[in-house]
Amino acid sequence: AAAATTGPSCEALKAQAGPTIEHANADWIRAMKAGDAAALAEAYADDGLFVLPDGSTVKGRAAVQAMYAVRLKTSPVILDGAIESRGRACGEGGLVYEWGRGELRTRSGDGRETSGGGAYLTVWKQVGGDWRIVRNLVF
Repeated sequence: AAAATTGPSCEALKAQAGPTIEHANADWIRAMKAGDAAALAEAYADDGLFVLPDGSTVKGRAAVQAMYAVRLKTSPVILDGAIESRGRACGEGGLVYEWGRGELRTRSGDGRETSGGGAYLTVWKQVGGDWRIVRNLVF
């Protein structure tokens, strides 16, 4: 009876969330290059939070999509990039924490190429049967 009330193990939660996390990470650069703000925001929960490096917070999938739409229209040309997931752990309430590093290579209007990136921490939770981002922090 105790096993029935404790919920899935951490390994089971990570296995359940894994395909969604891997799909979102793999599709990130395609969506960035295509300027597809809807695809970039798709993984977020309706009330998910995106915390930017300056500490400002974007709340909700619709607001995350709007933020990406503006940024993609005003950013340099995106040449390449990737998200490298470096680990996953579990927390109370069925949360899956994922961390890693994102990298992006761009070309400005004057032809200058730059590369940059940083660490991230993403918190995933099952919402209505789907794994969604409830918190995403980029550093």
